[in-house]
Amino acid sequence: GLCALLELLAAAVRGVQDPSRDGFHWVLTNCVLPLHSINSMVDFTTATLDLYHKPLVRLLAAYVKVDPTQAPVVLHSVLNAWPTSGGANSPKMVLLLHELELLLEASPQTA
Repeated sequence: GLCALLELLAAAVRGVQDPSRDGFHWVLTNCVLPLHSINSMVDFTTATLDLYHKPLVRLLAAYVKVDPTQAPVVLHSVLNAWPTSGGANSPKMVLLLHELELLLEASPQTA
């Protein structure tokens, strides 16, 4: 399913030699980042995002490592997916906080 596809795409991204190609960025912005916009819940405690969150984060970390110039785009997209309704500590908020932490760790350190 989707998890396997994200894992396969992550492996492909890690092998990219030239991240400046248009297809590389198109897949990120049009296929991968929109996966954050799903706001539904599987049940009262599980966000739909949780079903594929781990491989999604691994894929985004691979993108950021291969092409550090994409870090701001990825981080901005995650922040834009922040839930606007519901209480604090919603399942999606917790997932996104964890994702932000992992992406910041994968991002290049600048002085």
